[in-house]
This record gives sequence, structure tokens and C-alpha cells, in this order.
Amino acid sequence: MNDRAGFLAGSIVDMQATIRAIDVKVAGLLVVLLIPLQNLHRVFKHLKHFCNVTPSWPAMVVACLFLLVWFLAFYSLVRAVAAVGNPVNHINNPTGLNGSFFLGGLYKLNFIDAFFTRRKVKSRHDPMYVKSRLPVAATDVEAELVFEQMKLAYIRDIKLHRLYWGLMLSLVWLLLGIAIFIASKFAIS
Repeated sequence: MNDRAGFLAGSIVDMQATIRAIDVKVAGLLVVLLIPLQNLHRVFKHLKHFCNVTPSWPAMVVACLFLLVWFLAFYSLVRAVAAVGNPVNHINNPTGLNGSFFLGGLYKLNFIDAFFTRRKVKSRHDPMYVKSRLPVAATDVEAELVFEQMKLAYIRDIKLHRLYWGLMLSLVWLLLGIAIFIASKFAIS
């Protein structure tokens, strides 16, 4: 393997490790967002007490914003940990590349396959066809590795972007929650 192919392979391994690390962070933040659900009655008790002011509409807006921000943070983080889809759709001009490094789309799965392992699910191609699609020349190997690197870069970047916004929204949610708690506990009688 030449130095360029080794460099690309190392980059791919590093990106895969980064994606796994992002998924761990996202999962941890999701757990933090789900913790209040076990005390939902107390959360709504504080929200109800917080909204018992005159005029009530500013408190209602803050309470709705609190719930909306929580939902947006949660949704962003779920999207970050979920499968991204086909990153090929986000690469300019992938002509001539077949993704032989990853072999995406080799199996056609449907809803039931999320719950059961069916014997009738078979690969779309036989091993000889897949072998015939492997790159032969060193430049073809490099092109396939760059293709994989670009797909992983998209996955990494979209996960980081969703993690960033999930974290920012979580912080806004936390600050709103602290403000609502303090107001309902001490400021509103």
C-alpha cells in the first residue's frame, strides 16, 4: 500500500472513531434530557405555579418556550444519533465510484427487518460481482478511499452540527428551567 492510500485509510479510521465518540456524547446528553421525565408531575407543578401571575401571557410564553426548546434539543440529539442516510447524496460528482469500501445498499431491508431476522433477505449481488467491482489500480483504490473519506466527513460534520445545536438548546432549556423554578419557588406567591 502506498503512502497516500495509507494516509487515507488512517484518516478513515480516525473519522470512524470520531463518529463513535460523538455518538457517545449525544447519548449522554440525551440521558440528561430524559432525566426530568421521571419527575414530570413536579415540572408541570412548577410551570403551573409559574403561570399563576397577572398578566399570565408572558409566563405562558416562557413556559411554552421552555417546552419547545426541550423538544428541539431532544429532536436534534435524536437526529444526531440516528442513521444519517446515504451520504453519497451529499457528494459532488461521485461518477465512476461504486463505494466498494463500504458496500452500502447491498441488502434491501424493510420495516419488519427492524424486529426479525428473515432468511429471505439476500444480498443484491453475488460475491463474484462484488469482487469484479473492487478497484484494481492504485489510483482507483485511492479514489474509493477518498470517496469513503468524503462520506464519513459528511456524517461526522452533520453529527457534530446536530450535537452543537442539541447542546446549545439544552443549555437554553436548562437556564429557562432554572429561571422558572426560582420564580415559582421564591418570586411568585
